[in-house]
Amino acid sequence: MSADRPSLEAQAARWHELNDSAIARMLRKRADDLVHDARALGFRVEIVNVPDGCAMGAYHEEIIVTPSREGYQSTT
Repeated sequence: MSADRPSLEAQAARWHELNDSAIARMLRKRADDLVHDARALGFRVEIVNVPDGCAMGAYHEEIIVTPSREGYQSTT
């Protein structure tokens, strides 16, 4: 049997608490700055979910940075 879990209302409240926190806002700003810098330098940033073969439903995230189409076709 699975362990006791908080109610959906408690989970939703916790999600909103984390999502609306100052740390979440700071992380969003940092991520936005990094993506903006990457685009300005001609790169593309992508975050993908990659399945972990053994565990059903398990995955990990990979961050991929590649030249953007505009970046490698640029004449500057």
